[in-house]
Amino acid sequence: MFLSDSGAGRPELTKEHIVDEENRGAPLSNLGHAMEAADLRTFDVWQPESRVVTQARVVIPTVGPRYRMPHHLGARGGFDLFGGLHDAVKEDEVPKLMSVLDDFGVPLVAPVNYFDAWVYDRRGLRPVDNRHVKTSLGLPASGPGPNPQGPNPRAGDLEGPDD
Repeated sequence: MFLSDSGAGRPELTKEHIVDEENRGAPLSNLGHAMEAADLRTFDVWQPESRVVTQARVVIPTVGPRYRMPHHLGARGGFDLFGGLHDAVKEDEVPKLMSVLDDFGVPLVAPVNYFDAWVYDRRGLRPVDNRHVKTSLGLPASGPGPNPQGPNPRAGDLEGPDD
């Protein structure tokens, strides 16, 4: 699993970072060295920030994830745990990203509510029933809610002209 907590694009990923005259390397090169040291060829599950079109163009062909699962859901623009995820990730809000994912055959795996759950094992990534946790918090056993989901308030900002 590869978790990236940055919307950084190509230049930020490939440029060497020098801090206090110490060269700390380029993030993508550092990742490659770490993967090599761990004898990894790929990360099957990639959990990036939501706006990562330029990052996807670099990371997917380099690392080869099998699934893309966004994080920071509901953390921006409103958070109401007991009301449910207020705006889910929708494919039509990120057409450039979906084009990159489609080009490489990487599915978008996005929850529609808090505590949607998956298991990843040798059979791949698959959803699992987590109704006991969800209903104990007042959330529906499946699907969105109990509050209605609206459009993402950042929908127009999820992809930019440079993506």
